[in-house]
Amino acid sequence: MNCLLRLLREWPPWPPVGECRYIGTNRPIEALPPERYNCQTELSINRGWFVFDKIAFLMVPKCACTSIKMAFAARLRPDIFGNPSNALAVHGLDAPHGGRFVRWEQRSSIRAELQHSFCVLRDPVARFESFYRDKILGARMANATGLHSDIARAGFDPRMSLAECVRHLVAIPPQLWDQHIVPQYLFLHRAVGTKRAPMAKFVLKFETLGEEWGRLSSLVPDLPALPGNRFNMAGARKQEAMDQDSLAKLHDFYRGDFDILSQFNG
Repeated sequence: MNCLLRLLREWPPWPPVGECRYIGTNRPIEALPPERYNCQTELSINRGWFVFDKIAFLMVPKCACTSIKMAFAARLRPDIFGNPSNALAVHGLDAPHGGRFVRWEQRSSIRAELQHSFCVLRDPVARFESFYRDKILGARMANATGLHSDIARAGFDPRMSLAECVRHLVAIPPQLWDQHIVPQYLFLHRAVGTKRAPMAKFVLKFETLGEEWGRLSSLVPDLPALPGNRFNMAGARKQEAMDQDSLAKLHDFYRGDFDILSQFNG
């Protein structure tokens, strides 16, 4: 009996391998070769889900996280989050938005919710540009408090140009990767022994999120409507042109993401 109870506790509380699907085509998203996940053991970031009722949102930073959490928060706590000026408050792990943050190691506590889990993936070059505008250029603002501690620990500096940030990105080891720059496929699948288990049942594409959110609504009960406006100010900041060398470096660094996204077109 004790052996049976131990097996039940250790049984992976996520959809089986192959059940992760792109909502746009309803086709499964296959994991990459095992060696591509070796660096997961070196990552030291807060990875996990925001859970609202019976829905688990796997967070991939710079992929509409604020807008999605605002959608749930505005429904669950309209007295606080009906005002868009409170948008950034949803990022606090203990924020009063009616949801809760569940880390990887706590995933056994949300077995049922993972059946309605989802995440959003984005073109990795656009995602890195958003990181640069939000976290690097944003740190230069007059009222800014400086770089986030994890970004500073990784060696980024607010005085860096876009090209300098790209050169720095490809030179730092995985243990210094901040969650905003970690390749997205490392969030989507988790190495479990010799297998790779999906961390979300449904995947949406950032670039067509509005359309695909409607499809997700037909599969996930009680999914709220997305807010009409985006709450991240990164897009409003000056766009810096990317040179071809930087673009080539990003394509190489994020080649795993491009391999995953290529499955969306099948």
